[in-house]
Amino acid sequence: MATSNSSNYTLNRDEIIRLAYGDIGVGAEGEPLEAELIEIASKRLNLMLKAWSAHGLKLWKRKEKSITLVASQASYSLGQKSAGTATTDSANKLVDNSANFLIDNIAVGDIAYNITDGTSAAITAIDNTTTVSFASDLFPDGDEDYEISSADVSIPRPLEIIECNRVDSSNNESTMTGMTLNEFDSLSNQTTEGTPVNYFYDPTLGNGTFKIWPAPDTAAASEYTVKIIYHAPIEDMDDSTDDFDVPQEWLEPIMNGLS
Repeated sequence: MATSNSSNYTLNRDEIIRLAYGDIGVGAEGEPLEAELIEIASKRLNLMLKAWSAHGLKLWKRKEKSITLVASQASYSLGQKSAGTATTDSANKLVDNSANFLIDNIAVGDIAYNITDGTSAAITAIDNTTTVSFASDLFPDGDEDYEISSADVSIPRPLEIIECNRVDSSNNESTMTGMTLNEFDSLSNQTTEGTPVNYFYDPTLGNGTFKIWPAPDTAAASEYTVKIIYHAPIEDMDDSTDDFDVPQEWLEPIMNGLS
């Protein structure tokens, strides 16, 4: 007997929603689901995934980010509103036909990063759900990867920081010590500058707040970066055809949980 030689089976948002409704006898005979039922299920689905994100470390959501230090700066905001790939070349604009910049709460003044070539610029206008504008042409090729953020560091707001290392210019790493808020606030001299050895993270609403002590002096900011290993949130399910940001083995529990 021949096998498929594939193991990439998946279901998108609305396919899971229809299966979940079928389990409770709604739409079980193939009749179409009303748009309102799909919308209600989508909201419940996203709420459930947010709750599940808070319980334990999801190994596939263990991510890494290198933070560039700024002399005398002890606090860095961490967050991201949107990410994707530009689908069309349009002068002075970012066009992503699969995005919804209104749902993502993109605002004038947010910074867009062209990940492909390393440039960035402030957003000057939100044209519609799929288009934002800039004062100059930030995406000249039309197929560059992008991120949009209002934070100092553009990453999805970490649920927690698992590990933090200081990395020197020779790529040698030294472990930094994590502290509680009380321990960090009890440090005798908050204005001390030097080589950072301690850190504290607060997953505040909106953007998270990452603090280091002591604040880097000019020499430390030039010599070191800080690498964090963090627990990223599960991505939202905004559109009907969105795939789930989870392994295949999670699909049935998600369907049963939604039912």
